[in-house]
Amino acid sequence: MAHEGCAMALPETWVDEVVVSGRGGERRTERVVFGVDGIERARWNLKCSTCTTQRAKAHGALIQCVKGKCPKAFHINCARAGAEEGTGIAYTVVREVEKEVVLLEPAPPSAHAGGAELNLRVLKVIHKTEVEVLCAQHNPVIVASRRASKAESLRADVLALPPLSRIKIHVFSGVFEVTLMRVLEDRRAVEVLWDAGEVREVKWTNIVLGLGVGQIEYVPDANQNAVVRAQSVNAAAGGQRAIAPYPPSPSPVSAQYGAQGQGYASQYP
Repeated sequence: MAHEGCAMALPETWVDEVVVSGRGGERRTERVVFGVDGIERARWNLKCSTCTTQRAKAHGALIQCVKGKCPKAFHINCARAGAEEGTGIAYTVVREVEKEVVLLEPAPPSAHAGGAELNLRVLKVIHKTEVEVLCAQHNPVIVASRRASKAESLRADVLALPPLSRIKIHVFSGVFEVTLMRVLEDRRAVEVLWDAGEVREVKWTNIVLGLGVGQIEYVPDANQNAVVRAQSVNAAAGGQRAIAPYPPSPSPVSAQYGAQGQGYASQYP
């Protein structure tokens, strides 16, 4: 059985009143769903993203997330309920529209007609509801909330870093280990000291959190063939930590290995 609310929202269907005769001969009006046979096949093949059983997922005609080619789809009632329950789905009534219900009729034969022709006869004008649905992944409110939460989490992590601690930063030429001098909260940046003694300011979005000290990667310019990955020598073994210089020298970078087999980056051949 088709729901009136669903029929009003699906593009191909509508609801209209028809006069029917009761058992006692009395005449009354009923609201009937029309246009079900005009629903495109692809709509029937969609699967509801919120229903929990396979049978329910495949039942009925669905509407699809309007963001690009997003494959997520929903029953009208599921989308509406999801929006009301705060699941992240956005269900919006865009506007009320008028559409013509047309009847295709064969055109009268003509001596000049090369083939069968059809005439379009407007039967009536109906009122429909145009709706849009966005899944939680593409709901702009949810996207903005997640972005703000991520930014606040990063801010808290950066402010928790102690001065003079060793941190990793990511720049165009790779990931480098530097010394944190101070946090510039108003500019959402940090001042860092490179091993060459130079102090620079970098955005705190360039800080690589969660990467252990000593795990340094240096990727040379795209025009160079070699890719050098440098890992620090274990401090207990008395090794030196290998830090790629900043900015990297335009000269070729070669990979060298110490007696213990640990690699380090050198700008000299």
